Amino acid sequence: RAIVLRDLMFGVCGSALWALLAVIARDQLHLGAGGFGLLFGGFGAGAVAGALTIPRLLRRNALNRVVTGFALLWVIATTLVAMAEHVTLALGGAGAAWVGVLASLGAATQSAAPAWVRARAVAINFFTVQASLALGSIAWGALASWGGTRIALLSSAAVLLLLQVFNRRTRVRLGADRDVLPGAQLPELSFADEPQPDDGPVLIQIEYRVEPEAREA
Repeated sequence: RAIVLRDLMFGVCGSALWALLAVIARDQLHLGAGGFGLLFGGFGAGAVAGALTIPRLLRRNALNRVVTGFALLWVIATTLVAMAEHVTLALGGAGAAWVGVLASLGAATQSAAPAWVRARAVAINFFTVQASLALGSIAWGALASWGGTRIALLSSAAVLLLLQVFNRRTRVRLGADRDVLPGAQLPELSFADEPQPDDGPVLIQIEYRVEPEAREA
């Protein structure tokens, strides 16, 4: 739930830059198609740089600190884009932050979920990001229509910063083997009928019964 919440927070606020970048390039920076492509090139270069730094950062720091740091980098980059200062460099920082947050949370999702439900956990993570991008784009686009792109971008950066403060106790971490592997003591198998060596196919069914006092956990 912590991973999904952090994905939702970042996706909704981060969608402002994606939704408004073309308008910013045209109206605020007075760029044509070539200039717009260069902006995306800066974003892509930053994304590659961010991806290359993630493994080293995760070896030295906790996942929660890495995700929070990249989210703050996104806040700074979005603010610089809104103020039309060092836009290409700022988009490079935004690209690094985008990959840093989503790739780190994606790794956390896969490491925290047991193998039998891992695909579903990744699907929930992916759906959360895409849904937040769609909903956030509508909201920030409406705000930009009312108050301008600069107001929308600064508002998205401020909201993300506030969410980081208010949800600082919602911590994410990488899963460990003990979180996803079964215990060493497996339950005894019971057979209604002892199978013969040439019988088959054979279905092995293990049923788990959770004690009432342990259900919530």
